[in-house]
Amino acid sequence: MNVIVTEREMRRHEEYTCQKCQCSTTQLIEKAGASLYRDFLRYKQEEMLKSRLLVLVGPGNNGSDALVFSRLAFEDGWELTLLMVDPNRDWPSSAKDCQSQLALDALFSLESIPDLPSFIAPFTIIVDGLFGVGINRPITGKLKELIEVINRQSAFVYALDIPSGIHADTGQVLGSALKANVTGALQYRKLGHLLSDGMDYTNELNVLDLDFLFAEGEPLRQYLDFSDFLAGYKPRKRRSHKYDYGNILVIGGSPGMMGAPEIAAMSALRSGAGLVKVAVYTPDIPYVQPVFPEVMHTFYGSVEELNLAIAQSDVILFGPGLGRHHPLATALLKKLLEMKMPLVVDADGLAYLKNELANLKNPAELILTPHPGELKALLDQDLVDQQKTPEKQVESLSALGATVVLKAHWTLIATNSDSLYMTGGNPGMATAGSGDVLSGIIATFLAQEKRGGLAASKGVLLFQEAGRLAAADHQEESMIASDIIAKISEVFRKCHDKLNISLNEKARR
Repeated sequence: MNVIVTEREMRRHEEYTCQKCQCSTTQLIEKAGASLYRDFLRYKQEEMLKSRLLVLVGPGNNGSDALVFSRLAFEDGWELTLLMVDPNRDWPSSAKDCQSQLALDALFSLESIPDLPSFIAPFTIIVDGLFGVGINRPITGKLKELIEVINRQSAFVYALDIPSGIHADTGQVLGSALKANVTGALQYRKLGHLLSDGMDYTNELNVLDLDFLFAEGEPLRQYLDFSDFLAGYKPRKRRSHKYDYGNILVIGGSPGMMGAPEIAAMSALRSGAGLVKVAVYTPDIPYVQPVFPEVMHTFYGSVEELNLAIAQSDVILFGPGLGRHHPLATALLKKLLEMKMPLVVDADGLAYLKNELANLKNPAELILTPHPGELKALLDQDLVDQQKTPEKQVESLSALGATVVLKAHWTLIATNSDSLYMTGGNPGMATAGSGDVLSGIIATFLAQEKRGGLAASKGVLLFQEAGRLAAADHQEESMIASDIIAKISEVFRKCHDKLNISLNEKARR
C-alpha cells in the first residue's frame, strides 16, 4: 500500500497478479470498480437520492472501471448519466451490464454533444473515468474542451486512479487535465500523483488495496508519512548526558548570510542535539548574528584552527550561508572527507562538493540535501530529465555511498538501496531559511542514529510535521523558518502523547 510505481511497473504488477492468482483482467476491473465506488461513497453517500451523477467513460481500462462503478451506483439508486468517449467499444461483460441496464436517455456520446457547457452545468458530482495511467500524448479537441469546461465548474470531481490528463510517471499535464477533489488510486501511488503538477490535480489521495501481488524484480519505492516517525519514536533514557545526543559543528555563514548557520544550529538543538557550535571565519566576526544564546561559537582563521572543534564533533553540517567565495571552504571540505567525518552538505556547500565528486569513494555517512536547481548544478544535468525517475537522476550520487535528500514540493531520500518519498510539506515552507532548518534537524538525527538513510527520513518527517503545525498557526503565506523551529517541540509532544496512550492501553489489558 505504501509503494509508488510507474505506469510500466503497474502493468507488470497487474500481469503478475493475474498469472499467480489465475484471475482475468476482467476480474481485476470488477474489483477495481467496486473498490472505487466504496471509496466514493465515503464522500457523497448522503447526496445519493438528490443529486445527478455524471460519469465520464474513456476508451480504455479506466473507462471499464468507470462502467463497473456506474453499474453499482445505478443499482444503489443514483440518477446516473454516462458521457462516453467510445460507446461502441467492445467492453468487458461487467461493463456491458451497466450499459444494458441504463435507459438510452442516460447514455451520451461525447461527439454528439453540441454545447458542452450547457450539458455539464446541471451536474454537481462528476466521476472522472476518462484516462488512467496509460495516457502518454497531449489531450486535444473536444476532450480538451470537456476538461476545461469541467474545471471551470464548481462540481465535486472524483478521479479514478489518476486525474485524466496527468502523466502517470512525471505528473505533467498533457495538454489539459481534470482537477480532482479526491482521487482513488488503485493499489499503489503513482509517481505522477507526486511529481510536477500531479499533486495540485490529485488533491486528496486515497490508496485502495486490491490485494495485488508485487512482481519480483521490480523497483521498490516507498512512501513515508508522519505515522512512520511516530512508530519509530523512542523517548530519552532518564540516565542521559548532553553528549549522548550529538555534538554538532555547523560550518557556514558569510557577510549577508550569517543567519543561516544560526538557524540551522537552533533547529539542531530543538530537534534534540546535545550541543551545537557554529564555526565563524574570523574576518566575518563583525557580521555574526548570535540570535540564540544556547548556540556556541568557535572562530577560525585557518583550517588548522578548526582541528579541535572538528575532533570534538560527532557530525559536521557544512554549507548553510557559506557563499561561493569562501577562501577556506574547499580545503575544509577536503579535510572533512579525508577524515571520513559524518557529514551533511547543504546549500552552498554543494557547490564546493562538485569538484570532489570524482574522488568521493566510500565516504563515511554523507548526506546531501539539494533542491532540483542545486542538483542540476552539481551534476551538470537538465533540471528535469523526463526520461528518468527522480531516484535515477540522483543514482550517480547514491552509488558513491551518499544519502541524497532531493527537495521539491515532494521529497526523495535515495540511498544505494532505498528510495523513499514524502509529501507532508506545504507551500508555506517555501521560505528563506527553511532548508537550513531541515539540515539542522538531519544533522541531529545523523549524530544519534549513525545511519544516513534513517537520519534523513526521520529528519524530513519531523520537519514536514512541524511545517504543517506552523501553517495551521500562521497560514502558509506568512510563515517564516523560525515558525517551523518553534513547532518542533509540539511534534515531540505528539510523540509522547501517543506513547502514553499506548502504555495506558497495555496497562488496561
